[in-house]
Amino acid sequence: MYINSVKLDYEQLKNSMLKVVNLHKKLGGKKVINGVSFEVSPRERFVITGASGSGKSTLLKLLNRLIEPDSGKIFLGDMDLLSVDVLTVRRLLCYVPQIPVMFEGTVRDNLLFAPRYLNIPVSEKMLREVIKDVGLEPSYLDKIAETLSVGEKQRVALARALLIKPIYLLLDEPTAHLDPENTRILEELILELNKTKGINFIIVSHDMAQAERLGTRIARLENGKLSIIKG
Repeated sequence: MYINSVKLDYEQLKNSMLKVVNLHKKLGGKKVINGVSFEVSPRERFVITGASGSGKSTLLKLLNRLIEPDSGKIFLGDMDLLSVDVLTVRRLLCYVPQIPVMFEGTVRDNLLFAPRYLNIPVSEKMLREVIKDVGLEPSYLDKIAETLSVGEKQRVALARALLIKPIYLLLDEPTAHLDPENTRILEELILELNKTKGINFIIVSHDMAQAERLGTRIARLENGKLSIIKG
């Protein structure tokens, strides 16, 4: 039974630990996630590594219930995220895919899409601030989103996620389709947002060098099991 109306206390939640307990998921007859348990503390940058096809993206999608687990528990502080309505979970743990999807219209239209759907008030000042937070000029607000480069689209997708004030940002291979310069820019943005805004990150990456640059802790997913290899 889901709790359909959750009053969110962001001041309390932003300092909450994410706790995953004995998570299991089978896909296509194969056990992809097999008894995974871990904790992520506030202000962490928790990076999940592993080979292609190891289930990293599946694990990330389980956290905000884009995919439902077969069994296990996910807590944000004392909140059982499997007993809360899905929209609330996806606002608290916002998933950003590796290929940025832009909706029709301008960058402003894209940024306002989720806040309007979730009845979150957003001012023009907030739009200008968030676009600056991801290293773009306010003039980008009036650009047609589909005309942007892949690197710019990824930053708009990040700004779009920030506007709904998530407690954790879930980034799925955020630089997989970027050139080295845009990779550097996005990595610096992640570090800056974590340091100055207190944004908590869970990041999937196949690149161990990148994991070392970004992660305060690093875990490896292999054969459905997660092990901490740093921190």
